Amino acid sequence: MAPPIDGEFLNTKRTYMLRSSTVRKVNELKSRHPDLNIYVSTIVDLAIAHYYNHIVNEGEKKE
Repeated sequence: MAPPIDGEFLNTKRTYMLRSSTVRKVNELKSRHPDLNIYVSTIVDLAIAHYYNHIVNEGEKKE
């Protein structure tokens, strides 16, 4: 089980289809991450949080 992120455990399981090129990118991120034991679920969660912040918070700054 992946460790919690900001104190919140990963407790929901979903299934998504991804392009092969996206899977390669995720695997490359996993192999380059400083924590050799990082879970793909953690990478995906952090990436979605980053994108969410970009769209929701930084998107409001556009004029």
